[in-house]
Amino acid sequence: MAHLVKAFKNRHRQQVVLIKEARYQKEKDSIIKLWAKYIWLCSNVLKLLLQVKQKDQIFFTEYGGIGWQTKIASILNLIKPRVGLIGLVHLPLSILTDYYQTEDKLKKVLNLVNSLIVFGSSLEKDLLSLNIKPKVVRSFHYVDPYYLNEDKAQLERDGKLRVLFMGNLMRNYKLLISLIGSLDPQTFTFDVCLGNHNLKEIFQQFKNVNVYGYLRENELLQIMKDADISLNILEDTIGSNVITTSLACALPLVTSDVGSIRDYADESCALFCKNDTESFIAAAKHLQEDSFVVRTMSRQALVKAKSFLLDESLNFFDNFFHLN
Repeated sequence: MAHLVKAFKNRHRQQVVLIKEARYQKEKDSIIKLWAKYIWLCSNVLKLLLQVKQKDQIFFTEYGGIGWQTKIASILNLIKPRVGLIGLVHLPLSILTDYYQTEDKLKKVLNLVNSLIVFGSSLEKDLLSLNIKPKVVRSFHYVDPYYLNEDKAQLERDGKLRVLFMGNLMRNYKLLISLIGSLDPQTFTFDVCLGNHNLKEIFQQFKNVNVYGYLRENELLQIMKDADISLNILEDTIGSNVITTSLACALPLVTSDVGSIRDYADESCALFCKNDTESFIAAAKHLQEDSFVVRTMSRQALVKAKSFLLDESLNFFDNFFHLN
């Protein structure tokens, strides 16, 4: 979200102030580091209290999860109750419920703000089902034009398929392993990008799998450009940059039909699968056997991505905050 809010700041330099949040405490943090973070929290809350005016709005970009933002909202809610508080939530309800343990605790946190913004219809529906006080508004996860790959949609394929799997939140690795083991290693190559998750050992048995940890943006983009399709085996999704950047790179999606995935893709650019091995095998083989379908879906993925570009997202926030 850092790129989005910086771009928003650049649009409205006189009206938008960015406040960087300190990282939350970790198990290995020393007492000194913990105290430093608490001092940071207190100093920033004090800074907010001194600067904020009654008609101001405070936008929390990582609301509801692990971090300081809910604590800051709680303090401001007590001391400056007339200031508008808006929280962007981009964790599935199942994760939020697990973290807060009870629905009542979760609702208490969500009720601290006036509005909640989400990036998917499934999360919108889930939050509304809680009968919470704040208004729930749906937007979409943006994609930077940097990822648009106009040339990709024109490429011919050679019958082999390079499959890209990205992300680590709400992924079904057991099903991924089953799928890899069921496909011809001479025909299918997998690039698995795990970020900071250390799961490399579960793929050691496969010679046709390349596993990557943390990657710089340009490194990830090159891997995406080399791929033929984007594989998304999901337990849930509420909208993500994995989906939007895959579309921008003109990658047809082979994806679980769960959560908010149909907010971002349709049959023109995606094959929707049940969460079982047979469904994903059929989809992968269909694309491997028909390069024309891959090329057609690739073009449509690019078209779809252009409706989620950064400028469109900024326009949404302009309207939401009445900054037109």
